[in-house]
Amino acid sequence: MACMALPTLTMCTREAGYFRVEGVVAQDEKSASHVSRWLIREQKKRLAYAVFRLDCYLHLLRDYPPSIRVPELCLHYPCSEAAWNATTVGEWELALAREPLGRMDKTYSLTCMQALSDTIRPNLAFLLPEDFETGVVAMQSRLWEEVQHEHETTLYSVSPSFDIRQASVGIAGYGLSWQVQLDMWRSTMDHLTGRNVGFCDKSTETWFYFTAKMQYHMSFLRMYADLTLIQRLIDGLSTNNYSPSLIRRFEARIQLWTKSSNAKQALWHAVQILQLFKETALSIKTSRSLICPSTVTCLFRAAQVVWAICRSVLSCDLCETSSAQHDNTWHTHRGVKAVYDLMELQNDGELGFWNDNRAKASIGNIPFCACHMPAILDLYIESLQMSSLGWSSVTPVTDALAALKLQQ
Repeated sequence: MACMALPTLTMCTREAGYFRVEGVVAQDEKSASHVSRWLIREQKKRLAYAVFRLDCYLHLLRDYPPSIRVPELCLHYPCSEAAWNATTVGEWELALAREPLGRMDKTYSLTCMQALSDTIRPNLAFLLPEDFETGVVAMQSRLWEEVQHEHETTLYSVSPSFDIRQASVGIAGYGLSWQVQLDMWRSTMDHLTGRNVGFCDKSTETWFYFTAKMQYHMSFLRMYADLTLIQRLIDGLSTNNYSPSLIRRFEARIQLWTKSSNAKQALWHAVQILQLFKETALSIKTSRSLICPSTVTCLFRAAQVVWAICRSVLSCDLCETSSAQHDNTWHTHRGVKAVYDLMELQNDGELGFWNDNRAKASIGNIPFCACHMPAILDLYIESLQMSSLGWSSVTPVTDALAALKLQQ
């Protein structure tokens, strides 16, 4: 129902002029006070940003491209949470005075286009924690178009092991690869983390960084894995929507992909999504549910990628009479083997060694192989169930993941 109502909400917001600063200002009431005018403007501005994010999350949930493009959002950045939640005029004036300079100098669309350019490096020191979530959302529409084109090209090409990282200029559309764009976004966020503090409470700040990082890993997941192809295979195995010959073709393409470096990169980002979810759930504790369209989409797609790769990996030499050690090794009946726990694999050197060689992998001390695929999927299911705080909307997602455990 939300996806059906979204186009109406988007069109109403667009026609009301809320996506342009002059459209919002033109609706001011002349008789209203300065505080009242600011409050009404900020309400409309925050509504526009909320619709922008929701449009992205709900469309990507169904593997559709977001319908709102960045150039449409000709608005200044919204105020900080501290200014928005102020209870008195004095608190409000103090919060506005403390906000970083530059938030009202340029529109959001102009800042985004300059940040995505390979010729202009704008000063982004004014960004607040909530801006990074909106920033990674801004990349999704163009990223979807470019990545979808590459996946479709690969699907009908003779080279299923195509390395998406080699398409440096063409895939970006702005002169830099999406991998570079995302890494620059991440480095900017890490650089500013801890500097612009005090503009919202700690749990809200943690939430903003959490959703931003989830979308960061999800962007790479979309780059390295053909999520649409994986979904087609799942639909074919669980329904009669596709012919047996077409299902075999899906299986063959995914089987070839699982042997590529792209699959290993996708697997690592899928595990990082799970790890980030677990860590944030512990930091926020029980005060707030981590369930929203964004997080559910990320965990669900990550679990699907893990399923697609795991069912193609036969490492039974690990799971037969094996035991984990503290030095990244496993003692098996065939001797000692180097195994990397992907939840702890943060060092670039270790990641590169695991990616470039045929080293074995585990997830949370569970051997990564087809034999343990149900146990690995349970990690994602349990994370959703424990953090949902009883929300029934999570049940269809966990049921779908539980059904995947039977598709070996």
